[in-house]
Amino acid sequence: EGKVTTECFVRPVINEEYILYRKTRNEITSGPKRMTQVIDFNKDGRIGERIGSISELETMARKRKKMLMDKKRERLDKSHVMDMLFNAFEKHKFWTVKDLADFTGQPVAYIQELISEIGMLNKKDHKNTYELKPEYSYGRDESQ
Repeated sequence: EGKVTTECFVRPVINEEYILYRKTRNEITSGPKRMTQVIDFNKDGRIGERIGSISELETMARKRKKMLMDKKRERLDKSHVMDMLFNAFEKHKFWTVKDLADFTGQPVAYIQELISEIGMLNKKDHKNTYELKPEYSYGRDESQ
């Protein structure tokens, strides 16, 4: 907090030094804001070594592709998968499609095809889960 008691107006002395200063300042500000810069790796060294070389990236891409191929699931025989599904329903009464796919090791789409034959989708109590149809759950302990 303060009070201005004296005012002062300052004007620059217009001489060659001031004119040169203004010219260089105008050239800098009127130029492009961003510029492309070519980097010589031999001279400046490697910048961004975390990224690695192209061959390293290709190797990593091949490893990732191989890993994804290993994760793909093969369809087994329908009767064998049905047995696995019935075994799953012996353990628990309600299953989601994804959990059944993980339990059996089969693709989700294949499980969806098969579960529509032997199970029914719950839409009320246990949302988006399947349980066996009554004709398949005969003799099963209902207390689970």
